[in-house]
Parts: sequence; C-alpha cells; structure tokens
Amino acid sequence: MRRSNRNAALAVSALLLSCLVPAAPAAAEPRAIFNESQLRLSVDELASADVPKGLDSATAAALRNVSLRLRQDKGEIEGTLRTGLGEVSFHSYTVGAGLVHVEYDVADRGRFELAVDNDQRTAEPSYPKGLRITNADRFLFRSLAFVLERKIGVDVPEAAALVRGANLWGAHPLSPVQFGRIAAPDVKSWTNLCGITSATLYHDGSGHGLIGENLATGPNASNCRSRCGAGCNAILGTSAWTVDCGEHDRCEQHHSCCVSCQDEFNSASDDYLFASNCRLSGW
Repeated sequence: MRRSNRNAALAVSALLLSCLVPAAPAAAEPRAIFNESQLRLSVDELASADVPKGLDSATAAALRNVSLRLRQDKGEIEGTLRTGLGEVSFHSYTVGAGLVHVEYDVADRGRFELAVDNDQRTAEPSYPKGLRITNADRFLFRSLAFVLERKIGVDVPEAAALVRGANLWGAHPLSPVQFGRIAAPDVKSWTNLCGITSATLYHDGSGHGLIGENLATGPNASNCRSRCGAGCNAILGTSAWTVDCGEHDRCEQHHSCCVSCQDEFNSASDDYLFASNCRLSGW
C-alpha cells in the first residue's frame, strides 16, 4: 500500500513538472531553396543591345556568363546575381494584401526600390539621390530579369514584382533618373499587342519631331519589338507586349541609347509593371 501511494505521488509530481517545462518547439518547415549553390548560367539569348557598346567580343562574351544564388520562401524571394559588370542583390517580399516591396542593392551604386500596390496599380520608386543610369546598370537589371523569369516564373506577387521591376530599371535611359510615382488607374492605361504582329508606333527624339511607322511587333519582330522587358520569349516571364513598350523600343533603335527616349520610357513605365500577361495569346 505504501509503495502504491509512493508511486502515485511520483506520477503526480512528474505530471506537474511536465506542465512547468515548456515543450520543445515544433520543427520549422524546411525553407524552399533553389540554386543555393552557385549556378553557372549563360544568357546568350539577351539581345546584343543589352551588352554595353564598344567592347571587344571576348569581353562581351564574358559578361554574358553570370552566377546566381537564389532563395525562395512563401511570400519572399532573395538572392544575388553576379556578372562581369558587377553584382546585384535582390529581395522581394509581400507586406500585405496586394502590396509588395522590392529592393535591388547594386554594388557601389546603392539601393533601387519599388513599393508596389497591385490592387491600386501604383508603384513608388526610390533610388540614390542624383543617380544616373549607366550601361552597367541596364545590363545588370536586364540580365536579372532574363534569368529570374526562367527560374522562378511570375505566378506569385513577389516574383512578378521582382521580375517586372528589374525589367523597368533595365529599360531606363542612360540619364539621371527622372521618374516618380507610377500609376495605371485602369486597364485602358495600356494597349496590349497580345498575338498582334504589327502596329503603328510613334516616337520623337532629338533631331526630328513625331514619327509614326507601321512596324512588325511580337516575338518575330526586329529586336522583339514591343516586349516590356529583356529577351524575346513569349511564353516565360511576364511576357507583356504593348504599344508603349513598342514605341520605347523603336525610339531606342533610332537613337544611340537613348537619352532622347525619356518620354517614351515614362509612358511605358506602367506597362512594365502592370500590363496583363500575353502568355495565353497563342504565341
């Protein structure tokens, strides 16, 4: 009887002690990791216009080899892209319903940011004071967009904002950054060219007034005219194709990149970020 009482007392003491000692935390869900090791990539499909002019062929070819570190988790993407012209670290994450914040830290240049509201179709850019876009900046951002849309797609908001933002910064003219809040109040803010192979495109520039031309557009057009971003793929990535992006492309074809194309870039800026995807257009 005594032994039975003693065993019961020990059992009660053990139960009380278990209530006082916090349980070990549940194991965290493993974080999704893609290309955590340095993955060597080739971006040979980038148009030659994306490589700075005046370089010998060996140097230009070396610039096309990039190294990517990428980590993706629910609601968040981060990583670093290294190229022969420098490197850019990136971080894109959701901050609320329809809201995404994107950061690009370019070595020796500073931080480029976008606060994107997908519900209102607005974006607030921020960047270092007095920043002037260079060929190296454009190459870095275009390479980043080109590589990421093949690795992460754009099916979640943080991925779409990351890729679209890189395309936007990669299209900025070689000039001081001059644009502020970007807004696309409704779908009429852009004219889609999904599945359309020609359009009348207008631009003006130094040395001439407004020019209107009926030109080929889409994946088979010269320089993939009208795609809002680097590359020529009509299936992968954002694959937005619009009149404003076509007019910006045509301006850059006419003018040695591309100080004269600031107004075309400003008009296309909302297309880069918000124009609807043409992936299902049949291209």
